Amino acid sequence: MSRESRPGWTAEATAPPREVTEKERRSIWWSALLDRARYRGVPLGEHTGWTRTQQRIYAEYALTLRQGIEAREDALEKEQATLQVLVEEPSAAPPVVISRPDGTARQLHDWAIYRRAELAALDASRTRTAARQAALTRLAEIKTELSQLEGEYETLRQLCETAYLVRAEMYCRIRCARADRNVADVPSAPPFDGPVWRTRRPHLTTVQTRSA
Repeated sequence: MSRESRPGWTAEATAPPREVTEKERRSIWWSALLDRARYRGVPLGEHTGWTRTQQRIYAEYALTLRQGIEAREDALEKEQATLQVLVEEPSAAPPVVISRPDGTARQLHDWAIYRRAELAALDASRTRTAARQAALTRLAEIKTELSQLEGEYETLRQLCETAYLVRAEMYCRIRCARADRNVADVPSAPPFDGPVWRTRRPHLTTVQTRSA
């Protein structure tokens, strides 16, 4: 199952497929039959070597997905810091408007030079104002996206958990199957223990190293 992230988030995050292929099904069936004897002493519903391997595989999937979203978070925070500096820059004072003088050629010449500088300053001011407005708009977008990254990861982690449980429960049913045992009596598979999201708050603080 391919899961494409929302616009502006990770370009594409691909979670493991929930569907079990025929090849996987045969492998699970064979492993479960062998483990009936191999793990005879392991209580039903607890980890065996096979379920621990599956746990590790899908936890690594989840970790890879989390690292991709964390990279996106880092990029957003750097952009946020840059834009914040732009927004907080003090505004320049507007130039003093001097009317065209009715004087000598020298006075008109000096006024024309000042007028050119005045127009350039006004143009630069408009450019800064537009850039500041664009930065404020982008900062709002970044704030929204940062607030949603945890939910994005939790959704992807759930896909990894589902893929693990589908396979682990199939394995448990086969390993625990007996003629006198109903399907409802087969214990659940060992729970998924994948990496959780570790949120950094507030943003724009010193970057801290997050372990897996």
